[in-house]
Amino acid sequence: MESALVVSVAGAWGLSEMFGWPHSTNEPPGRGNTKFYASYTLAHIAGALLVIFSVDPVQVAVDVEILNAMLLPLVLGCLLALETPSPTSSAPADHCAPSSPASASS
Repeated sequence: MESALVVSVAGAWGLSEMFGWPHSTNEPPGRGNTKFYASYTLAHIAGALLVIFSVDPVQVAVDVEILNAMLLPLVLGCLLALETPSPTSSAPADHCAPSSPASASS
């Protein structure tokens, strides 16, 4: 039961990030985060409808894992493309490292 809550809030959070919607679980619904809570609620409704209409949950889990395996190379390729700096980039390799005070003043 807990995993259903975690998956639905993660999906709603991901949709909100993708579309730029305000999202916070610290604020009650209606404070600008209506789309976040609507997608969260719709995820639960969709899950309930799957159970009500007698879809075999084991077969759904197997189908999802097969889809995961098929999409993994595509997702991994996109992540590697984002991680690899372009040849024309002049950014240093470690652009996340904080700069030292001596180099910032020069």
